[in-house]
Amino acid sequence: MLLRKRVFGVIILAVALACAIPSFAWAASSDSLTVATASSSALRADAKAAAPQVRYAVFQNGKWAVPWKSQGKTSGKAGSMVQFVKAQVVQGNLSGSVSYRTYSKYKGWLAWGSNGKAVGIKGWQMRGVQAKLTGKLGKAYDIVYRVCLEDDGWQPWVVNGVTAGSTGSLGRVEQLQMKIVRKGSTVKVRDGAYFISAARSTDFTLLVPKSSQKKNVQLVQASFGQRSFSERFYVRNTKYGTVLLQSCVSGLYLCEVDGKVVQRPRVASRAYHWRLSGFNGGYAITNGDTGRRLKLENRRAVTSDRGNSWVFTSADVVPEGLFTLSHVGLDRYLAVAGEELGNGAKLWVQGKDGVKAEVFRFSRVASSTYCITGYESGKRVEVKNGSVAENALVWQNAASSSSRQKWKVSFEPNGSFALTNVASGKVLTTSGGDGSYAKSCTDEGFAGQRWKFTYLSSSQAKALDSNASPESIAEQRASGFAKSATSMTNYFITVDLTNHWVCIFKGPKGGRYLLKSWPASTGRPDSPTPTGEYTTGYKQYEFGTGYSCYYATAFIGYVYLFHSVKYYKDTFTVMDGRLGQPVSDGCVRLAIGNAKWIYNNIPSGTKVKIYY
Repeated sequence: MLLRKRVFGVIILAVALACAIPSFAWAASSDSLTVATASSSALRADAKAAAPQVRYAVFQNGKWAVPWKSQGKTSGKAGSMVQFVKAQVVQGNLSGSVSYRTYSKYKGWLAWGSNGKAVGIKGWQMRGVQAKLTGKLGKAYDIVYRVCLEDDGWQPWVVNGVTAGSTGSLGRVEQLQMKIVRKGSTVKVRDGAYFISAARSTDFTLLVPKSSQKKNVQLVQASFGQRSFSERFYVRNTKYGTVLLQSCVSGLYLCEVDGKVVQRPRVASRAYHWRLSGFNGGYAITNGDTGRRLKLENRRAVTSDRGNSWVFTSADVVPEGLFTLSHVGLDRYLAVAGEELGNGAKLWVQGKDGVKAEVFRFSRVASSTYCITGYESGKRVEVKNGSVAENALVWQNAASSSSRQKWKVSFEPNGSFALTNVASGKVLTTSGGDGSYAKSCTDEGFAGQRWKFTYLSSSQAKALDSNASPESIAEQRASGFAKSATSMTNYFITVDLTNHWVCIFKGPKGGRYLLKSWPASTGRPDSPTPTGEYTTGYKQYEFGTGYSCYYATAFIGYVYLFHSVKYYKDTFTVMDGRLGQPVSDGCVRLAIGNAKWIYNNIPSGTKVKIYY
């Protein structure tokens, strides 16, 4: 199967103070590094020598950013493109230096530079950066680094020559951070939320497919996305020297079942325990029951005797975005009482009505700390007057900078979330019954103080309080993409995996119009349709073993195709005619007449955009 391009993170040991014999300390911010480098027999620096540091600068807005930055501090300003990078090693007595190169939008990878030499092209956008250490320095230490991209934000930390940023698929580089850390040390991964990615590749990270809440769903390969909820996993250390890995989106735990890595409710079994050990610049993640290592094979998480090396990039427990909040095990949702829009409107819980008053926007203000805004009212959730009194009322009010409008989100072992108000120090609480008002109370851990978060896309939120059909929602979303997308032909195709809908546009960029709009069936949770941008190619009239599908048009190699629903072999008697559901093996199924239309009319090279 065609691998999607990914950009992934590393977890990095914080570097010791500059003039001390190397030791390790943890930074507090969720954006800071904690790295684990693999045990190695490589040369070590003289223990008496000062730890080497890297210093670096970027060139933007016609000048170099000053002063030089070092050991993880940010060089550059958001909003301006970086044109040149320079770096050099200071301190230490080992031979060697830092080498680095950049990827230009028009020239590709430029020649390597070192010792403070500027690398880049004036006036041209930089898209990616690579760096490595040479000589004895490179045998004793690792270089770790990351970039901030226009529109895509800070990317994961990478190590020793891996691309930070992209080779053209993402936005321009605007900021840079670098660090040097000693090899041969490992550190316990602290309890917290992380992205878990392959250490030696930018093409692999773990994901719960389609944010599934079901047990026994196998984890799959995904692209890195700071906004993704289903790629976040919580590490919980145990007294046995192992860790438990819990999905933040489902609350279920990772375990090994018959060689597959799946999510399940936790029970007392060694299959849920994982041992972390230094391996090839990251960690080997070894199952406590079988002793087999976690790896990705054919886009699915499995275990084997030889697993991948993994890195952990710290994250907030939930992404920014739109959510509904319900009590765990109860079909009761937090909402603005009476759907009121004004200041002072109370919050309560109610049965799910599917209205905008049940949707809240989470905006990050600090590590796992958010302002919560009613999607319909535009007012923020706060503790009335910031009171620290028990049972203080929680209502909505106009936005302010007050701590009474800031909420710390914590993730519980049972898969629920608690919301603690920064001003009161108490948690968001209701009795759980219909019409019970939200209050600020001491955390006693009962059900009325624990919440399940369900992420909503913008289109899902907009569809609330209306009779909007999947067709109209899908067409509205698709039209937004069609306005600016490029295609080698006069056609452009969208596949909406949320609404299971295909739209076909015709015309040049900027002048396209909707030509066709059809329901489709897309990939099952255990065999998802890949997201991303692809182009049409190979065509085949009929295929199938034990069944027949007709009028196939491939959009990824020979593996993923548009084709008809399933028919009994060599007949036109329908075997499985379901549409509008996630039931395929990953292909996009259509009514036979619609598949035939694509087969006959869509030329090779037509852009296909697939998204949730």
